[in-house]
Amino acid sequence: MAAPEKAAQPAASAAPAPAAGAGNEVLSPLEGKFFLVKNASETPLKVGDVVKEGDVLCYVEAMKTYNAVRSEFSGTITSINYAGGDTVSEDDVLMTIQ
Repeated sequence: MAAPEKAAQPAASAAPAPAAGAGNEVLSPLEGKFFLVKNASETPLKVGDVVKEGDVLCYVEAMKTYNAVRSEFSGTITSINYAGGDTVSEDDVLMTIQ
């Protein structure tokens, strides 16, 4: 009789992935429209991207002026809460970074 096969054990990850939406909140500095990029030559950030303190994360456009929102801490983006062109209010949570 053949011995039953053992189920394969999943490989242990070196670092667990951050939980979606967990971490430090990035707040909107003012009311306006949310954009990940200012122009087509920029590459938009996405969930899972690693950022450093001082990096430009996104923009809030108000009165035809794009205001850069910079990261106050280093880490991995765990959520982006708005789509490009969405209206945001002051202190809305734009992203979370862990």
